[in-house]
Amino acid sequence: MNELAYVFQAWVPLLVWKQTEMPRARKGIIYTIVLSFTHVAWTFLVLYLQMRDKKSSKPSVNQTPLDRSADRKARRGVDEEDGVSDEKVVD
Repeated sequence: MNELAYVFQAWVPLLVWKQTEMPRARKGIIYTIVLSFTHVAWTFLVLYLQMRDKKSSKPSVNQTPLDRSADRKARRGVDEEDGVSDEKVVD
């Protein structure tokens, strides 16, 4: 994946920021605007997907049943070592 990014970063500037088109590099400016918009859109997509995953709180595929029970106890506020709830009882 990094290799593709390196190739992309090495060749695209040679194609869009040509010296012969300076001082008006129309292709370069359009390329920068489109790429910036794409990065912002991608960032918000990833943020949305992350928030959606947190809300669904599905266990990870790689989690063992023991890990899942520890997650449930942590959500209930139960200490793993002694099994006692951290909640304060108000009389």
